[in-house]
Amino acid sequence: MRPLTRRRLLAISAALPLAAGAPALATQEPRIWHGFAMGARVELRLAHPEAARLARMALAEIARLEQVFSLYRPESALMRLNRDGRLDAPPPMISDSTCSA
Repeated sequence: MRPLTRRRLLAISAALPLAAGAPALATQEPRIWHGFAMGARVELRLAHPEAARLARMALAEIARLEQVFSLYRPESALMRLNRDGRLDAPPPMISDSTCSA
């Protein structure tokens, strides 16, 4: 038997919920979304009873992050910072005083 390292414990812990719900999820037809995020092709595949809601939440978070970090959207915070050299109204997640240098 292999020794129980921290990495192995984390892998086992992460897999436990999947193993516990595997029979229920095996009957779920996956909900699949194809699109682009951060300039790359993306596939989101969810097999869960609340897949539609979870997909909406994930896509909303992707859109929010793209508004801040995208190098492909001219109005993202990062593109405005690169273009103008400053952000007059930075998004709250990057204007927090704990993030200042």
